[in-house]
Amino acid sequence: MSFHSTLFLFLFLPAVLAGYYLAGRKSAAWARAFLLGMSFVFYGYCSIGFLMLLIADILAGYFLASRYAGGRHKPVFVAAIVLNIGLLGYCKYTNFFLEEIGRLFHTDVPFLSIALPLGISFYTFSQIALAVQIYRGSLALPPLQDYALYVAYFPKLVQGPVTDPADFLRQATDKNCARWDDTRFVRGMQMFAAGLAKKVILADLLGAAVDYGIEYARLLFTGDLIILMLAYTFQIYFDFSGYSDMAAGVSEMLGIRLPMNFDSPYRAFSVTDFWRRWHMSLTSFLREYIYIPLGGSRKGRLRTYCNILIVFLVSGLWHGAAWSYVLWGLWHGLWQVFERIFRKPLAY
Repeated sequence: MSFHSTLFLFLFLPAVLAGYYLAGRKSAAWARAFLLGMSFVFYGYCSIGFLMLLIADILAGYFLASRYAGGRHKPVFVAAIVLNIGLLGYCKYTNFFLEEIGRLFHTDVPFLSIALPLGISFYTFSQIALAVQIYRGSLALPPLQDYALYVAYFPKLVQGPVTDPADFLRQATDKNCARWDDTRFVRGMQMFAAGLAKKVILADLLGAAVDYGIEYARLLFTGDLIILMLAYTFQIYFDFSGYSDMAAGVSEMLGIRLPMNFDSPYRAFSVTDFWRRWHMSLTSFLREYIYIPLGGSRKGRLRTYCNILIVFLVSGLWHGAAWSYVLWGLWHGLWQVFERIFRKPLAY
């Protein structure tokens, strides 16, 4: 159920808004319970099997969190992290590694029939963020309903943005969250409309041109290919940022502010500046949960450079199970290292 579909616009979203604020008249807890139920409906519309996997993952994560909360039982915490990474790895990367094994040993390795659950990359990161904060003690173990709502919250479930658990739960559990606010609702509608325009008017129009250009690429001249490349570049941006704006708009209407995900990234003057503007919530997550735990920039220049490369290799692999994504991540990591070495931004 995409945000720009007629089903979402004219049935699901009005039902969510009406039910949420009606439930909020009784109590904020009732409103959150309704929102969790509708998030499951949103995800289950794609696949009941995927929904069952999501619920099982949430229950397993919560059970383990109840054991390691506040820094207790470190092996259980490690098991929770391994469980989430393992599930993502199995669903997303198994066939990629089987293909590479077959290529390495010059043999045909049969692929497994594995369906990739919708949004698993994002809700895995949500589970990891929860696990780390609960283990550190920076976030008290929330009730199961609130834990599940953070993971399954439908505006951010499929394509993000990646959201800080403490900030999300602070807003969601505020007693005023489910109370109607005209200003907040209008602001959310404006954000949603802007994102919808980006997606339907710009991204989809550019996408049609890109598809046509790719189909007849053998007939194109150099100038045509440059235009095709630029069209694809802007299609990606308007598609993803449009979705992020729609997600933020829907959430704003529900009284929960999601983090900004894009800040005019194509106006960046360097690779480092680009990653301060592009998919900002992912950059924040990788910095908080990979770069800093690895030592960040606190253990010398060489270690810093290695940490940067590790973060961007993870980022590349997270985006897709292919060597092209790995090389893309390595390329961006190398540019950032070069900028640090020369102490000045190197423009594209």
